[in-house]
Amino acid sequence: MSRYYRHWDTRRTYRNNQHHEGNLRIAMILGVILVGAFIFIYHGSGLFLQPPGLSQSPPSNIAVTVQIEKDPVYHTINALFSGGKGQVVTDYCIVRVTRSDGRIISKQLEPVKLAEVQIQGTESSDRVEVFVVYLSGNSYKIYDSYLPNRKYYDGGV
Repeated sequence: MSRYYRHWDTRRTYRNNQHHEGNLRIAMILGVILVGAFIFIYHGSGLFLQPPGLSQSPPSNIAVTVQIEKDPVYHTINALFSGGKGQVVTDYCIVRVTRSDGRIISKQLEPVKLAEVQIQGTESSDRVEVFVVYLSGNSYKIYDSYLPNRKYYDGGV
């Protein structure tokens, strides 16, 4: 085999590889776009408000309560653990706030009576979810609601 033939064969193979690499790049870009579109459609985007889901009630012998309120001036969301029959078998609680700007903030709430966490909300409606995790490993969503910002009438001044 001559030296020139080898050179021609190498160039031809290199060109074929370039062609296949270009196709591979296009396929990868299309795949990323399709996966992104699927995630956007399936999970929704932060632009659309999703309705709150149903909260799950744990059995009455292990039920606990968490009080949720939103400060109308500073827009902070306060979660207060109030206790209950299941306080001794509660491992921890998770308070998750989905703000109207799309940020999701989660904080852990200890199962001690009058334990409190504060999460900064927004001026608009914020979605608050509270999950209780028991020592057995079972978890329940005990609260799921939108908290609108309260507006007070100032007398028309």
